[in-house]
Amino acid sequence: MKLEAVRRMIEQNVSSPRATGAGRWFDAMAALIGVRDEISYEGQAAIELEALAATVVTQTERGHDATDPYAFACEAKSDQPFVIDLRPTVRAILSALRRREPQARIAARFHATMAEAVLEACRRVRSETRVQTVALSGGCFQSRLLTETTKRRLESAGFEVLLHRRVPPNDGGIALGQAAVAAYRNRAGERTKEA
Repeated sequence: MKLEAVRRMIEQNVSSPRATGAGRWFDAMAALIGVRDEISYEGQAAIELEALAATVVTQTERGHDATDPYAFACEAKSDQPFVIDLRPTVRAILSALRRREPQARIAARFHATMAEAVLEACRRVRSETRVQTVALSGGCFQSRLLTETTKRRLESAGFEVLLHRRVPPNDGGIALGQAAVAAYRNRAGERTKEA
C-alpha cells in the first residue's frame, strides 16, 4: 500500500522535488536497503550506510578496492551535459535485495558504483578538455570510504586528485568561500570609494 502511494506521488510529481546532489542518492540507498529511512541530522543515513559498507570493503595488495560496482549509465544529449543515470543501479540493488544479499555487501557495492560514476564523468570531461586534475568536493566526500575509493580509481586512470585539507568539503567550505568573496568585494568597494 505504501509503495503504491509513493509510486503515484512520483508519477504525479507530488512532494517529489528533483535533486542533483549525490547526497540524496546515499539517503535513498540507505532507505532502500533498510539501513535508515528517517534521519535526526544531516548526513545520518549516509554515515550509517558508509559504516555498514566499511565492514565488508576489502582491498587487494595493490590497494584497489575489491568491491564490484553496480551498472549505471552515462547519457549525453546533443545540447546538454551528460547525466549519470543510476536507474540500472537501483534495479540491480532491488534484485540483490530479492536474492537476500547482505546489506553490507550492497552498501559497499553502492559506494563502489558512485566512485566509478565519478571516474566515468571525469574520463568524459578529460576526453573533451584534456583536464587531468580533479578536485573531490561536496558533502558526499566527507565519506572516507567514498573519497579513498574514488581517489584510487582516479589515480589509477592517470588523474591528479585534489582533496580538502583545511576546509571541509561540505556546505561549510561553501560558506567559507562565500565569506572570502564577500570580504574581497567589500575591500574592492572600499578602494573604489577612496579613488
